[in-house]
Amino acid sequence: MMDINRGGAVMQNFLEKIQKRQSAFSPAVRKVATYIIEHYSDIPFCTITDVATAAGVSVTSVIKFCTEMQYSAFSEFKQAMRDHIQQTLISHYNINDDNFTEAHQQSVLDEVTRLDIENIHRTMNNPINQENIKKFFHLAEKAHIIYTMGFRTSAIFATYTSLLLRMQGLTVFPITPGIGDYIDKMLTVHSDDLVMAFSFNRYSKDVVKMLKTLHDRKIPIVLVTDDKLSPSYVYADLVFTCSTRTQNYVASYVGCMSLLNSIFAYGISHYKSYVKSLSQLEQFYSDYETFYEP
Repeated sequence: MMDINRGGAVMQNFLEKIQKRQSAFSPAVRKVATYIIEHYSDIPFCTITDVATAAGVSVTSVIKFCTEMQYSAFSEFKQAMRDHIQQTLISHYNINDDNFTEAHQQSVLDEVTRLDIENIHRTMNNPINQENIKKFFHLAEKAHIIYTMGFRTSAIFATYTSLLLRMQGLTVFPITPGIGDYIDKMLTVHSDDLVMAFSFNRYSKDVVKMLKTLHDRKIPIVLVTDDKLSPSYVYADLVFTCSTRTQNYVASYVGCMSLLNSIFAYGISHYKSYVKSLSQLEQFYSDYETFYEP
């Protein structure tokens, strides 16, 4: 049986551990502890100087705090914070046969619907996502080839996105696990291309490694993910964040689908060449009798 609150409890226990030891800290170290408790989600992205400045103390005080918490260095403490925070992102569902009454099933359906609607609103009303759609097409128009990338569930989005963009006349190839030749495909990507990667919790190690390699090779990267704590976040030039809140083991991806549909709609409404490509595609569909007609 899995506890749905396990991830959140891990983070809570960690913060409580800091709080319990605060009274024994010096005033400066206590300031560091207070700042970390109030801004813990920012710590994975901070340098030791960032924390010292924000807390109004010296770098030495931050080092002393880490020592008090039994970490050999700030980098070790920061990694521990990242691990604890990412653990809170992993959903666990309490499976119990006693819950499957008719009333419970209806409440589950209602909650799933509510969360799906909320995920769509959160994703589509995100001002950064709205601004980034235009920026995405600016990158896409300059790219020689667009590569969409995703593993496991994210492979579905990589494939679907390649279909949508190809319908608009763009040259697009998906990089998915397939027959295992994704490393070979990655090596064909050049600096005048564009990579659009999908990476959701629980994040595929291979995708993170590949994006780091592509980033090191100065290749533009657009990332579609669920949180700024995504390990791929630091390698992206442009990031779309999709809300994936759920009450069960599998994340809700309706926000991501709405985002992709919006990207497609934006392209059609802003680029005449995309409309022309669709018209040509429809003609080919007709010539090849692609679809069933009664």
